[in-house]
Amino acid sequence: MDADLIELDERHGDGIAVGLYWRQATTDVVLVVSDVKTGESFGVQVPGERAMDAFRHPYVYVSSPRARVVAPDAAGAAGTATGLRGAA
Repeated sequence: MDADLIELDERHGDGIAVGLYWRQATTDVVLVVSDVKTGESFGVQVPGERAMDAFRHPYVYVSSPRARVVAPDAAGAAGTATGLRGAA
């Protein structure tokens, strides 16, 4: 896990893990979604004022024009959070 990321919240349900992280150095908020069944995951940079909306409804948020996927990754949520590497 990136040492600069602070976990704000997490939830799990039906094989989907959703984590909300705050990057202290830049004040970015990052949403990480992982599908345990398929092994696919992604990270999305989220404006602070939209963080809880994105956390509650990640797939709706990702399909919105404001979403910026920052780390598509098939390694799972831990791999995604570790490998956040800029806009895809």
